[in-house]
Amino acid sequence: MKIRSVLSGLLAAVMLVSLCGPVGAKTVYVRTDGNDSNDGLSDTPTGAKATFQAAVVASVGGDVIQFAPGTYNEAGATRILFFGDLTFRSGNPAQKAVLSTLALRISGTVANVTFENLVFDDGFTHREVIYVENGAANLAFVGCEFKNPLLDADSPASDLRRGLIMVEGCNGLLVDGCKFSIIPSTNINVAVNMWCLGNLRDYLGAGFASGNWTVRDSDFHTERHPSQTTDADGGGIIFHESIANVLIAGCTFSTVFECFRMESAVTPDGPRQFTNLTFRNNGLQYTETSNALFLGSGNLYRDLSIRDNLFVAIEDTGVWIEGGGTATLDGVEIVGNDMRDIGYNGQGTDNAIRLDDAFLNPTPGKKVSIRNNRFIRPSVGADECLWLNAIGPGLEVVGNEISNYRTNAMLVDGSEKNPGTGALLDAVISDNAILNSGDTGIYLRTTLEPITGIAVENNLLLNTTPYAVNVRTALTTNARIRGNTFMGNGVGVRVSAAGAIVTQNEVFTSSTVTGGGIQLAESSTVGAASSVANCIVSFNAVAANRNYGIVLASAMANSGAGARVFNNTLVSNLNNGILIGVNNAHVYNNIVALHPGIGLNLTAGTPGTIGYNLLYNQVVGGANYAGFTTTPLPGDLSADPRFENVGARDYHLRSNSPAIGAGAALVGGNLVADGSDLGAFPTQIVSSAVPTGAWELYR
Repeated sequence: MKIRSVLSGLLAAVMLVSLCGPVGAKTVYVRTDGNDSNDGLSDTPTGAKATFQAAVVASVGGDVIQFAPGTYNEAGATRILFFGDLTFRSGNPAQKAVLSTLALRISGTVANVTFENLVFDDGFTHREVIYVENGAANLAFVGCEFKNPLLDADSPASDLRRGLIMVEGCNGLLVDGCKFSIIPSTNINVAVNMWCLGNLRDYLGAGFASGNWTVRDSDFHTERHPSQTTDADGGGIIFHESIANVLIAGCTFSTVFECFRMESAVTPDGPRQFTNLTFRNNGLQYTETSNALFLGSGNLYRDLSIRDNLFVAIEDTGVWIEGGGTATLDGVEIVGNDMRDIGYNGQGTDNAIRLDDAFLNPTPGKKVSIRNNRFIRPSVGADECLWLNAIGPGLEVVGNEISNYRTNAMLVDGSEKNPGTGALLDAVISDNAILNSGDTGIYLRTTLEPITGIAVENNLLLNTTPYAVNVRTALTTNARIRGNTFMGNGVGVRVSAAGAIVTQNEVFTSSTVTGGGIQLAESSTVGAASSVANCIVSFNAVAANRNYGIVLASAMANSGAGARVFNNTLVSNLNNGILIGVNNAHVYNNIVALHPGIGLNLTAGTPGTIGYNLLYNQVVGGANYAGFTTTPLPGDLSADPRFENVGARDYHLRSNSPAIGAGAALVGGNLVADGSDLGAFPTQIVSSAVPTGAWELYR
């Protein structure tokens, strides 16, 4: 190491010990009332050594160095350990020995060293309490405590050696049942990045290899001096260089900076690789100035698992993957976590989980998965719960619960920093429960890179305003919104994109008078001018909404050719059933019943093919038609549809329903009776209205 010669003049003592093998394992005893002139072979004042240094000099590989209770003041010395196969431990684990004002440097020649139940109290004398040089292997810290490193300014900026345990490179590291604490004794009022545990690069920016680390059942705690005003006073675990095969489990973090950070790539270093990392069953709480978990830009993250952790009161983002257009994700799972009060600072710029312009590049069989997490609203402020801004395939957001967020529960974007490089492909958002969102539940919005083939399926959205699902850009293509349940929202589904399929949803009880069930409408201010051409709205049950059940907005009159609305059941929407404001749209095989307003309202100048609908609205004071020159339309019925149980919203057809067998197929722009059923709940399982091979797409 080049830096060894720089530090040699600062060492209070340097231990140069022969590397010869052990003659026979023994215990070397250390006591505060011992004497370094003793042989160290008995646990008595006349037999024990008195200092750490003297005990090591008296040891060979295979020995145990045992400390009696007490404080061993090393007078600010830096000790270097050059050989391994040693165990350092407290003789009485209930009264841990304290190694005070000691900085320990472990040489890269060292392997197989264990520290048990010791307290390393540096007394604010060194930037690192334990420093591990590149090449060390199989180190274990069990039941130890580390505290009170020296805090000073971040100068020079490249000086990244600071913290309680700092590792250049080590293959095999165990940290088990330890406590780390950084509590400033004075206010230096400058930025300090002091970490409890981490791997690092040297002054010149060179990286070192590390791997096979286990950190478990340990506590990481950092504070800011009460009068400190600057940020970045300290954090839990940082990986400043590539590392592989890491388990962090059962730990607790309460820090003023990040709990766990994987640093961004730095030019000219190139991308770091973080491979096979598991962060599991940890508790993260009260992070004050930054994020809980930060994954920096420019790196490759392969087989990363963030699973079953508890996040409480994180000031900024819970999990932030800072892509910057360059982070690559190959098999990443964020699963089973409980996130409460994320983004509590009230800035409105934070998320529980943020994919920030990331590349998704999973190898076959892998996913980027956000699954089975629970998110509970922050006490104030916060931005979207999930902000998913990425390009590439393999994203799935499945089985999560999001409740009481004041803004969008889920914002899905194509990447904004990679124009022309790809699309978010075939993402799946399914089986999530989104409750009481103060803005849109699932918001598909992109301004540069497209979202292609996304599936929004089998989700439950309750009491979100203004929209449960909003597809608000022409850059979203081939979206599929299927099998969801929407209740008490402003609008159930709003689509401003061509070729979308909205099918098999239940949309009940919109909460606003301007809301409604399903809308094909303009994109407003996001993205390019929209088209809803060739959209399909089919097999949906839409009931008891405070405006129209289904709207083909008049503002889209010339942008909706080929749109089809068929086999929907609309009941008791206030005020109306279906608004047909789009030219050349086809509306058929629907049941529109019990509306106090209008069943079918035509405002388009050029109607498409319309007919074979059952209209039953006069019984509650409504009208079946408005805007048509001649009614009834071909194949239309005006009769009680005979639902199984209207009060229970069971809109299946009784065996004597006139809607059975009264449907038609759209063939070459014409409706041809084919004996299929009307409405969203046909009694048969196939229909010539839909190609057999595509039936499952609609039902």
